[in-house]
Amino acid sequence: MRSTLGLVLLLIVSQGVSKSCDGRKEGAQCYGQLDGEIEIKLMDIVPNNFNWDREKKIYYKWRSGHGWDFCICHSRVSFTPSNGIMKMVNLNSTDSNNYTLTIFDDAGFPIGQRTMELIIQAPVATIHLVSKILSNGEQLVYCSSKRGDNLQYRWSLNQKPLQDTDLVHGHVQASNITLKRHISGQLVCSVRNNVSENQEGVYLYCDLGLIFRTGVLSGIILIVIGVVIYTLKRSRKTHEVTKNLELIYVNA
Repeated sequence: MRSTLGLVLLLIVSQGVSKSCDGRKEGAQCYGQLDGEIEIKLMDIVPNNFNWDREKKIYYKWRSGHGWDFCICHSRVSFTPSNGIMKMVNLNSTDSNNYTLTIFDDAGFPIGQRTMELIIQAPVATIHLVSKILSNGEQLVYCSSKRGDNLQYRWSLNQKPLQDTDLVHGHVQASNITLKRHISGQLVCSVRNNVSENQEGVYLYCDLGLIFRTGVLSGIILIVIGVVIYTLKRSRKTHEVTKNLELIYVNA
């Protein structure tokens, strides 16, 4: 069988369109998927009056009491007072921002404030692996995604984490790696960010014949180089002896 890198599709997608986040602590960070939705737990006990602001502008205003509820709401935002969850849908890149929750007493005076950060990321798209066996038997593999923000790469070999000692160039968190000649088995590249993860793999064949042929060829090259060097040195030495003999003959 000709030794090649047989492509084995192992596409696994974990791109849920809805995520949840705990925003009840000061400085909390929440990640949402582009074009998806997110549920943010803002509070356990819902006050009668609060604002949820973005860039010091009212994004959501809630007023409750005397048997009625009132809100000034963004079209893509809804709030559930029974569980204190703010839901945002159809997320876009402009939703990435700092949001401030301000709680008011019944007289309208602020009595508490808390800020959180919302970060929207494009999910990881289909993973593409490009592989190549080099002339010396080493194996070059490229891993890439056409879409995705803040991508992180992780490699595994035969369901175990790939080690830096398995590589000639690169490191196990890089998108491009060069593997040593003896490496074989199922190689998987996993690409993830805070909102999604994909992975794809190839099966690596260790071409012992190529390694042997490469070793033999290298040996032959070394022998040829040695013979050439020896021949040049011998030729130079013979020329020097002949020149000395000519000088002796002239003197005689």
